[in-house]
Amino acid sequence: MSYDTESEDDMEAQMNELLEEAFKDQTGCYDGDEGIFYISHNLSTYAIPIACESDPVGVVRCYAESVEVNDGDELELIVSYDKDAWTAVAEKIIPRHVVIVQGKLDEDDKALCFFWFTTFVFPENPCKDQFTLRQIPKHVYKILYKNFMEHVDFKRSSVMDMLPRFENDKSMSPIVNGFDKVTVAP
Repeated sequence: MSYDTESEDDMEAQMNELLEEAFKDQTGCYDGDEGIFYISHNLSTYAIPIACESDPVGVVRCYAESVEVNDGDELELIVSYDKDAWTAVAEKIIPRHVVIVQGKLDEDDKALCFFWFTTFVFPENPCKDQFTLRQIPKHVYKILYKNFMEHVDFKRSSVMDMLPRFENDKSMSPIVNGFDKVTVAP
């Protein structure tokens, strides 16, 4: 994948602008640290940067849209990777909800690959969950792939040009990819 420095800056600026616009009326709402996303791994939190030419590991595709969940209980089930909860929410996920992160599977890998993530938000209580990436489980990836391929507009989405290896079954390690461990306030 080639990188255009101007388009990197444009993507980051556009993401910040969209996030700011989406939450301008929500005083006291978590602001996403200027477009940085996070993942949880082994009880720790890591910052995921926007990929760039000098460091192509990080977010390579993102729209400022999260999948809406009905309540905190549903979100809790999704966060715990409950198979039924993920299967139920799969019908809500469209290509604009898929965040693509590029990285390595193993430290020895020479080639980078794509990982599919999404974010969730509980509209009545927006918080930092909308900036926490959740890796899409393999069984949901298969549902999404089928749904996207059957939809005339979705199958032309850029997400279909960034398919993950192993049907998104392998977890992306933030340690292998050199992401910074951070402390996030509860």
